[in-house]
Amino acid sequence: MEKRYLVRQGILVISQAGAVVILCRMAVDGSQSGLANTFPLILISLLFLDAAYLSLKNLNNSRILTQFSCLLLLAAWQFLFSLFGRDGILHGIFYLLIPITVLQTIDFLQTFLFQDSSYRGQKSFLFLLRITCCCSAAAYFLSMQAFSLALLLQSAAALGAGTTLMLMHRKRILFFLKSQKKALIRSFLFVVLPFTCYILVFIDRARYLENMGSYFIIMTSFVSVHSIVNGRGADAPLYFALRGREAVLILCLAAGTSGMVGYLTGLGTVGAVMVFHVLSLLDQCFQILLYHRTVCRGVGNYYGYSLSQLKREERLREDFSNYLHDEILQDLLSIKNLAGKAERPEIKKLIAETADGLNRSIRARMESYRPTLLRSLTLKENMQNMLDTLSADYGEKVGKIDFICEENIFLVEPYNVMVYRILRELVTNALKHAQAAEVIAELSQQKGKILLEVTDNGTGFEQEEYRHQSHRGLNSILEQVSMLGGTMQIRSGKGAGTRITIAMEMKGEDSYQSFIGG
Repeated sequence: MEKRYLVRQGILVISQAGAVVILCRMAVDGSQSGLANTFPLILISLLFLDAAYLSLKNLNNSRILTQFSCLLLLAAWQFLFSLFGRDGILHGIFYLLIPITVLQTIDFLQTFLFQDSSYRGQKSFLFLLRITCCCSAAAYFLSMQAFSLALLLQSAAALGAGTTLMLMHRKRILFFLKSQKKALIRSFLFVVLPFTCYILVFIDRARYLENMGSYFIIMTSFVSVHSIVNGRGADAPLYFALRGREAVLILCLAAGTSGMVGYLTGLGTVGAVMVFHVLSLLDQCFQILLYHRTVCRGVGNYYGYSLSQLKREERLREDFSNYLHDEILQDLLSIKNLAGKAERPEIKKLIAETADGLNRSIRARMESYRPTLLRSLTLKENMQNMLDTLSADYGEKVGKIDFICEENIFLVEPYNVMVYRILRELVTNALKHAQAAEVIAELSQQKGKILLEVTDNGTGFEQEEYRHQSHRGLNSILEQVSMLGGTMQIRSGKGAGTRITIAMEMKGEDSYQSFIGG
């Protein structure tokens, strides 16, 4: 975990150093130091700074945050190279980065929107994006006309396929827009107002408005995602040596110092931005050294406490999972193999049954701690696989398990994992304790309301029994559901089977913080 974090930070430092070198060249050359490049340079600096901020915050090594910070860097470099209109090589790199940035931006947005889960039409959509991106990149080496046409086709294909995809999954799109409308409106206004003012001031100067469409689309997307991800501002100080206000003060001082140096040296905006990047580079190096010192030497400060907490939790999960897999399960397999050598048939049967029972029990406990939701499968397919596994584990004791659910059902995090756990627990109880021969599970989600119903024809129990210690599993489920404002109804009787109905509202406001791990 530490190694991946340090490698990622090292890449950020190298990228920042490369930006400083490019800015030094711009300052020496002087051809890109005009007022027309002031606004693009500020946007580029913000993208580099935001990438560093997200990477520093990503102590859990979240894949989606890593992808987002890399995308910010890619966009920053594309915009930086766009300023070199007279340099054939650098401006050529800018053109090559355009289709790649389009592909990576759309790929990230669909991953973020669908929370890295599989959905209908995903493979075809991504295949089309990658093919059109490769064609656009290849067309650049033919001619500019071919490249412009290929890029237009890539944009049209992405727009058409994206629109079709949104229509196919309009329920999820509408839920996303409804749950995140405050963050989206806030971020849209945050981008629109500065862009509008800038365009109104320089409406009669075409050079000042170059690439403004690209800037607007990229910044709107990124600021929207950033606003959603960091909706709970109180969490941010846990990840930094400086708290929020202190970090803002340092940032303002760095910006003011950079502007003063640029003014005094006569290098203008380019010089000021260059100094700002140098200060940012030094800060990143300081944060890396602080992280390394805290992790390796156990420095006891607030920042170190946050890191140690995250490290302990991650190691506990990893060590427990590895212990179960590498030790317990391997021993059980050995016992099962030795059973084949037992001379007495009853002992052989007893050992085999015991080993199978322990195997099922441990795998069920592993699933309860860290459910295996494969990203390549839809939510329904994951749940169906889990039910099929339970059916196979209990063998002849189970008649059948019916699962009724829409193909395109979606549950945002953490509801998907929670409902998965609850469904597994309820079906396991029906098979193991109620000795049910038939179980029917039905899951639906309509207009943000989740409804889960599990019915079995098992032995059943009296209505008040589940409150006792023998039914602590049901009590645990009731506690989880109640914490989320849901309800759980139990209808059962001796010899009459059991029907459990769970209903809860799916709230999406904090869903993406949960998805990313913030």
